[in-house]
Amino acid sequence: MKIGTPVDAAIIASASEDDEEGHWVKYKRRPAFHCFKAHFGAYADTALVEEIAVTAPTPRTARRS
Repeated sequence: MKIGTPVDAAIIASASEDDEEGHWVKYKRRPAFHCFKAHFGAYADTALVEEIAVTAPTPRTARRS
């Protein structure tokens, strides 16, 4: 991605709790769920998605309550 590219992230549920790469997340008093974090990079002038990366949520994300 280029410098100045807007980036956003979203929590997405995993297909299976058996997936070892995902983590459990509890957010704002909602029930905990097994998930991943998707990072989206978009072109600033057109807002078209340039890149998507899926990672395990960080411990900081997992502890939000």
